[in-house]
Amino acid sequence: RDITHQKRMAKERDQSEKKYRSLFYNAQVALFRTSIDGQILEINRRYAEIAGYDNIEECMAHYRPQTAWKDPETRNRFIAKIQKTGSVRDYEAQIVRKDGTDAWILFSATIYPDQGYIEGSLVNITDRKRAEETLRQSEALKQKMFANIGDVIVIIDKEGKNRYKSPNIEKLFGWKPEEVVGKSVWENIHPEDLASQQDNFKTLMDVPSIVKKTECRYKCKDARYKWIEFIGTNLLHDPDICGILGNYHDITDRKTAENSLRESEARFK
Repeated sequence: RDITHQKRMAKERDQSEKKYRSLFYNAQVALFRTSIDGQILEINRRYAEIAGYDNIEECMAHYRPQTAWKDPETRNRFIAKIQKTGSVRDYEAQIVRKDGTDAWILFSATIYPDQGYIEGSLVNITDRKRAEETLRQSEALKQKMFANIGDVIVIIDKEGKNRYKSPNIEKLFGWKPEEVVGKSVWENIHPEDLASQQDNFKTLMDVPSIVKKTECRYKCKDARYKWIEFIGTNLLHDPDICGILGNYHDITDRKTAENSLRESEARFK
């Protein structure tokens, strides 16, 4: 009876071990166990794929994690941190794959100093990092473009508050975007122009996709007023805008010239 029990227990352990091995090797997340100095002790298929190898055996024979980090100092900081805290979660680093290409990796690991190894998981976040870099470059390009165009871009919500102002507003009118975003557009409109501009805004709000042009005096940060030409489009129905998309620019010189011309004509009548 004892022998039968022992055999059954041994069989169950064997089945459990096989199940664990199957889960480990076939997991979609990369799993590893390395010595503290970086020698591979155990990895799964996904780890080998991320490192650029066709199979586990080739990866274990040739891949050296301790030298694969693109920046050795990043690995030194990782080791120092894990030795100090016992574990590390979501640690970003770049590695060099078998073919020499770089890959961004997100590490999570735990150190077992008594046993002399580190085990954990890693996720390939290269696509995410590329997307983030593309977005960063796009934003940088947009900022440079806005900084050098003559029109301020604005988004106004249905309550008449500024939801967005392009960065060039500071160069053209003195305001930093954060000084006017969230505030009513009417705060900087000349009191004599306020009623007509509010009527214009109401008309603009009532008709989807309508485009309207208007002129008014706009207060700069130094309290001077400049004449502006504003063109607005009702895009309240557009989920990306959800407001009035407008652009405006300084026409003070033009208005001054027009007034001078009228005064001149009046004198010669």
